[in-house]
Amino acid sequence: MSEPYVGIIVAVLGIAGTLGSAVFTQILAARARLAEIDREQQARAADHERQQADAAMATRRASYIAFNAEARHFHAQIRHCTHALHGQERPDDPWAALDEARKAFVEDYSEIQLTAPDRVLVAAGDVNSELNWLYGMVRRLNDGLEHEEESVERAQRELQNLWGDLDVLRTLMRQDLGVTADDAAHDTAHGLDGPPDRTPLPAPPTRPPGRGLRPTSRGTSPR
Repeated sequence: MSEPYVGIIVAVLGIAGTLGSAVFTQILAARARLAEIDREQQARAADHERQQADAAMATRRASYIAFNAEARHFHAQIRHCTHALHGQERPDDPWAALDEARKAFVEDYSEIQLTAPDRVLVAAGDVNSELNWLYGMVRRLNDGLEHEEESVERAQRELQNLWGDLDVLRTLMRQDLGVTADDAAHDTAHGLDGPPDRTPLPAPPTRPPGRGLRPTSRGTSPR
């Protein structure tokens, strides 16, 4: 091959190499940009998921706070009514306050049914059933329509026993929010951490046939 042809071939190869290098560089840059865009999209998606999770947790926390407070308030108002049934005078009308407390409790229970996980909802359902049963009992006692096994003393014993369920429910809600250890509910449920210091009451009589450890249908339950 003559020298002029060799020069032409070398020149062509040089131009091709230069052009190929530019194209290859552009391809690498495009791939890098696509990878960067993909990372940005993944980061935005992850941030959106975190925001949704934070919003859901904030909503659940608010519903837990409200339900825990209203359950205990409803419990307190039922207790006030048992005192009224014993003839203890009060400056306010305990029966009107009782109905207001029940209304607020029912509203918060309806909300927690849409936000709580199953194990919290089961415990909340137990508390709901028990409180509404006690509400019906004190109402019947006040109207003189109580059942044979119902009495003010029975209502007070059941209210005392209900503190354990309220404590378990609170612990389960705290677990779900990540603010307490997972074994705390087990300890509370089995009395390992000790209940609040309250004056012991006589053991309740055996429930009539058809009622379990916790009632599930007592007519007045809003569930």
